[in-house]
Amino acid sequence: MEKSLKYCHNCFFILFALLISISSCSTQEKLYKKEFSKGEKKQLGKQFLAAVGAYYNQGIPQETFLIQEGLSHQPNSADLWRELGAPCIKRGFAKKSYEYYGKAVALDAENWQGWRGYLYLYFYRDYEKALLDFKATDLLTPDFVDYPQSTSVYFMRAICYLQMDSYDEAINFFDKHIKEELKAVEKEYLDPRVFLYKGIAYFKKGELATASSIFREGIENENEKNADLWFWLAKAESEQGNLSKALLALDNSEKQYLLGHFNERSYVEEFYQVYLSMIRDFRNELKK
Repeated sequence: MEKSLKYCHNCFFILFALLISISSCSTQEKLYKKEFSKGEKKQLGKQFLAAVGAYYNQGIPQETFLIQEGLSHQPNSADLWRELGAPCIKRGFAKKSYEYYGKAVALDAENWQGWRGYLYLYFYRDYEKALLDFKATDLLTPDFVDYPQSTSVYFMRAICYLQMDSYDEAINFFDKHIKEELKAVEKEYLDPRVFLYKGIAYFKKGELATASSIFREGIENENEKNADLWFWLAKAESEQGNLSKALLALDNSEKQYLLGHFNERSYVEEFYQVYLSMIRDFRNELKK
């Protein structure tokens, strides 16, 4: 009799636990399979995007999970597709980055086409594709100059033409960039790379005196604190046969380099980036 009571008690306990489990599963199913309205889905997409920036670094699994969850609710969010592509760019996953940024551009070209052009230019050195995106961006916003990644499309178009050996086109767009910048800031706040790359364009054209003048203008604008401008001034002066001026420029270039006053860019090498070994090798070459 006692054994029968224990058996019944155990069965009752198991049945009770099973009912609790079923009830729990049913509740979870309701929670995880809820149907959302269009407005709620849109809001969820924004919330997942906000959570990404607030709590997680780019590219880690938790961030990727949040973005994918956001896209499951709002698959037409250009911002989410772009965020999914950003770490792919920085890690060199070209195929995935093209795919994700392509979707962002297809959904919101006005905001993301210029950004894709920036990536073609700086990360993949694909100047023709970059130019296509910059030209399209100009057509989309004809009333103002776009600044994707805080860089004007005039400046980036100039870099493309410089790298494609179209020096007159490069100079034309550097001048457009300078004119646009001076609407908002004084000359002393111009990025030194404007002088550097414009001077290099003239150097490549063989107009050495003009190149030297532009490099000196940039050096003066930077209170002499730019190793790259001094280095290229040395190259221009040496080509003109001014050996003593070239050596002096190289001394100043090395001094500024050691003080940390040189151009560089996160994740990729800057165009025409100068290194300390280049400065010293060029000095040794001239002294021979």
